[in-house]
Amino acid sequence: MPRRNDKDQSNRGLYVEVRNNDIARAMRKLKKMCNNEGLFKDMREKEFYEKPSKKRKKKKQRLVSVG
Repeated sequence: MPRRNDKDQSNRGLYVEVRNNDIARAMRKLKKMCNNEGLFKDMREKEFYEKPSKKRKKKKQRLVSVG
């Protein structure tokens, strides 16, 4: 398989190579990468539709609790 340069890999998204048929290790690595990218958090937030008024209330409440 020919190697691609870094420019090609940036368009590809997350990429995990499976070595020696060790799928469990590759899955752990992929989950860790997804977690670091914040994909799981985004999926949880977008799982259900949230009305704009609810979004504003959450954002306002978050700002009040932090500040």
